[in-house]
Amino acid sequence: MSLPPRLSLSPTRTASELLFRPLALLAQGRAEVGPRFTLDLGTRGPLVVTGAAADVAPIFGADAAEVSAAVATPELLPFLGDQAVLGLEGPEHRDARRLLGAVMQAPLPDVGERVDALVDGWSTAERIPL
Repeated sequence: MSLPPRLSLSPTRTASELLFRPLALLAQGRAEVGPRFTLDLGTRGPLVVTGAAADVAPIFGADAAEVSAAVATPELLPFLGDQAVLGLEGPEHRDARRLLGAVMQAPLPDVGERVDALVDGWSTAERIPL
């Protein structure tokens, strides 16, 4: 299976951007390459990024034994936490995937509208602790 086109950054720059500016890196990938692209992480291997639900659906539908160990790498687990779906195995992985699938299919509130409504009520003369 061939990988999607690679984003034109060095492995070192890619790792740095992924660590410190992940959303900007993903936006850059979509703008330069499209909805599916590969990040070059050097000796850590390629990382395929997709924004297409059809690309992810087979993972959620696969048997837990097929994907649990193959998806996560030990390097990611400190960032994800010990209960991250990608780090779980066996029945725990399957159960977490089932819960996550239900959450991902639920309608999401429009966060932008909620933030705008909140900010509109702020006064420029008032200090607001962030």
